[in-house]
Amino acid sequence: MKNRTITYIFSTLFLILLLLFSIINSSFALFISIFIPYLVVQLFALFYTNNRNLGLAITIIYGFNITMVLIVYQYYINKYGIPYSIGIDDYNFEREALYLVNNNYSFSEMLADEKFQFHNSLGYVYFLSKIIFFSNLIGDYHTLIPRFLNTFFLSILGILLYKFISDNLNNRKVALFGFLFIGLSPLMVFNSANIYRDTITTLCVFLIYSLSRWILNNWSINNIWYNFYSLLFISLSFIVLYWFRRPILYLMLLVIILNLIFRVRIKLRLFLFFLSLPIAFIWTDLTLLKEYFENYSQYRISLGDGISSAIFNAPITYGWILRSAYLLISPFYGLNFEFYKLYLTLGVFLQIFLSFYFFRGIKHLVKSKEWPFLITYLMIFFMIAIVTFGDRHIMMLYPFSVIIISYGMKSDKVLNKRILLYFSTLLLLIAFGLSAYLSYVNYF
Repeated sequence: MKNRTITYIFSTLFLILLLLFSIINSSFALFISIFIPYLVVQLFALFYTNNRNLGLAITIIYGFNITMVLIVYQYYINKYGIPYSIGIDDYNFEREALYLVNNNYSFSEMLADEKFQFHNSLGYVYFLSKIIFFSNLIGDYHTLIPRFLNTFFLSILGILLYKFISDNLNNRKVALFGFLFIGLSPLMVFNSANIYRDTITTLCVFLIYSLSRWILNNWSINNIWYNFYSLLFISLSFIVLYWFRRPILYLMLLVIILNLIFRVRIKLRLFLFFLSLPIAFIWTDLTLLKEYFENYSQYRISLGDGISSAIFNAPITYGWILRSAYLLISPFYGLNFEFYKLYLTLGVFLQIFLSFYFFRGIKHLVKSKEWPFLITYLMIFFMIAIVTFGDRHIMMLYPFSVIIISYGMKSDKVLNKRILLYFSTLLLLIAFGLSAYLSYVNYF
């Protein structure tokens, strides 16, 4: 009861501040873009998890993420004079979406336009154009709206992760940790504070895995409606991936095939596994893989020096080993006082802080013969390490990493104290990092 009272108080204060902010910016659409999604998240959590005490955690995550959206927004304006990072996708995505709205393009007309002939994220640009269109119907569009909506998608991802951990580990305390981690970790928060497609693609990846796993484990006539809706959401997620980030669609199809293989008899399993290997190689196209490797290597080399350059200069024959090791401590920018680099580096320290639970979780999963999950994790891990290694792409790995950490935490007798220590450390590091940065550049 006390927990729910605190939730109501914080929610009311949160919504009052939001209303004042919307009035100051003369955009009712801003208020709607947080208020409606926030209520949807609260209701979804209540009915999907059957946990009435999750409301406070949702309010904390929502409030923290909205605050970080505003900080990142102001940081870009102060540094670049515009609310975008120079040379990054977000500015181009929004500019292209405005082009669609101004020309009143349908989806088919967009596909026919030569301007978008070689575009790699047509679906996301069209999605942004619809956000702009509906925002203008209820008030003026603001560039903060898609960033606020990313907070909604991140919160939904957290609730799905909470449900997954709670059902599979039968431990709500560990599940709550997973929910807070995914919603407050610097990498997830910072990338969601930008107009990137990666929060949505990460949500789709986890939806496909978790729902397909549930169907394979619980298929029966008694669960026909749940299976039907699960298949519906899996199909929708595949459609989103096809138009948002197509290579991930192929990866997730392969994940489902491998999960299916592990449900059949051992002899048939081996046959199907070896049969799927050439199909996988043909599908991914090794020439294209090599091209991706080389292109992204040159891009990463241009961003840094020292150890980073040596790793990305290495040929693919052994470079994949160096990249895999480096990915475990990424994104790490060293003692760099640029705001976002400092903030993301703080997240790496937290990953190291939790590495004990991570390796304990790996050990538990191996002992439990959870091969489908481990193979899924390794496929995503090596795809990121070998092919792209972008900070935003690492987001897809986070839900699975949190699950591994949760397995490592399951048998910890002093878990409550360690979770308290973890989040206390998180808040102290963020406070220290922001204070150091603001002092260094005389920010605000």
